[in-house]
Amino acid sequence: MNEFTPVMISPKQLVSIFIVQVFDTLNDEELADQLGTSVASLNMMREAKFTGISMPPWLALNVHRILSEKHYLIEATKQVLEDDHGGL
Repeated sequence: MNEFTPVMISPKQLVSIFIVQVFDTLNDEELADQLGTSVASLNMMREAKFTGISMPPWLALNVHRILSEKHYLIEATKQVLEDDHGGL
């Protein structure tokens, strides 16, 4: 990855970012700040959550960093959703 080539962020990664936002009770401004981007960019990410989106490498790195830091939240959510006894 070089600093100019856009990086594709998958729908799964985008949904995971918004799972993290809900569990950490972050408003849009706080999540945008953690990603180092604007609320407008965050809204574009939200709109693309079913198709994925190309973004600058620095933003993709921030997305990957947050997802790795919050991996336990994502896994816990996945377990709840897949639970045969009371999952959603």
